[in-house]
Amino acid sequence: GEENSLILAAALKNNQCLKVLRLRDSALDENGSVAVIQALTGQEALEELDISGNDITGNLSHALGPFLLDEKCYLKTLFMDDNEIGSAGATDLAHILLKSACPRLERLSLCCCEITAAGGIALAVAVSRIAAFSLLNLDGNEICSSGVELISEKLLSCNKTLGDMEDNDED
Repeated sequence: GEENSLILAAALKNNQCLKVLRLRDSALDENGSVAVIQALTGQEALEELDISGNDITGNLSHALGPFLLDEKCYLKTLFMDDNEIGSAGATDLAHILLKSACPRLERLSLCCCEITAAGGIALAVAVSRIAAFSLLNLDGNEICSSGVELISEKLLSCNKTLGDMEDNDED
């Protein structure tokens, strides 16, 4: 819950050598996840962050912005699967990535996040501009077949890869 997230955030502020943080299914709510992300801002060593399977919505972008825009952000992998990010949240994240000083980002995973083609395309455009980027995972979302095709084409044109879309719900 929120109280435990605040305790974790306080501990993270003082840890400058953390390389991997996996908080999958850790009952982070919106306020707790914001506190954790704010505590990670400025951490130069963090390369992988997994906040999948929590109660996170697209509103997290106001905390992710400063984190990803920080010139000290050396994040390579960001997992946000199984959250209620939605297309609006995905589009907000894409706008942040377009402005980001996060040049080492290689993998972004937003599987099962209620994202439609519009959000997926916005993400593809954003990550295609990151030189180190290689893999975008969007499986289990609500992306129509023409949207999948557009996303895949955009990524392939920049030598990037779209992960398998086997469980995509084309509604």
